[in-house]
Formats: sequence, C-alpha cells, structure tokens
Amino acid sequence: MLKMIVIYGVPKEIERFEDHYFQKHVPLIRQLPHLLDFNVQRVMSTQNTDQAAYLVTELRYTNVDLFNQSYESAEGRAAQQDTAAMIPYLHQLPVVHIVENLDV
Repeated sequence: MLKMIVIYGVPKEIERFEDHYFQKHVPLIRQLPHLLDFNVQRVMSTQNTDQAAYLVTELRYTNVDLFNQSYESAEGRAAQQDTAAMIPYLHQLPVVHIVENLDV
C-alpha cells in the first residue's frame, strides 16, 4: 500500500483557499485513475513543531506503479496544475510525503 500525504499550512487567505480547494481541487483528485481512497482532515493541534498545519490530505494507492501512472495521467497533470493555482492563497508550499506501509 502506498500513500501520498499532503500537509497544508495555515493559508493566508483561508476562505479563498477553502473555496478553491473544496470546489475545484477535490473534484480533480476524485478523478485520478487507480485512486483507492482519498480523505481530508482538518488539523486540530500539533506537537513538537513550530509549523502550524491546517489540512492533511491522504491519497491511497495499491502500489507505487499505479501511483506513478495516476500522477502521470492527464487527470494527474490537471491536479498538479491546479495545486499551483492555490499557491497565492498559501504562505508556503504544502509538504508532500510519499509513504509505503510496512508489514510489521
């Protein structure tokens, strides 16, 4: 199992960011091929960091190959381009982690 975890800091324009994110970006994410699951969480508090997080998004895929196909697809490119359109509402770029589940 592979996940892409995206962490957004507190936006400088919260209303405009949320409007764009939920009305335009989320529908693009839902169209990604091979996407097993997608969820968004609002951060209530953080510990052991000075960086304030606002939203955490998780996209789940079966494996890295299907993730790469999704990322390189027309839908993936559209979502990436739309991410760039949200940058004016943010203080900094979102942090992105690509993680693989370990069987422990």
